Amino acid sequence: MDSSRRQPFNPYYGIVWLVNDYMWKEFVSNWCAYSPDFARSEDFENLPEVQEIPHYPDYASIKVIRNTVVVKF
Repeated sequence: MDSSRRQPFNPYYGIVWLVNDYMWKEFVSNWCAYSPDFARSEDFENLPEVQEIPHYPDYASIKVIRNTVVVKF
């Protein structure tokens, strides 16, 4: 392969669809050694605190509510 066309090392190359698919939780666990517990969005979506925060990526769109990190998309 011509060195001018060589891609830099990227451990995620070619598996982006997989990370965004059904195995992303295991991917994060394997690559980052981090396995968080996940909450159900239904438990939070109607809370007044959640209704007040702006949508991601706006400032203050990530908030801790009831010991859970909430990102409003």
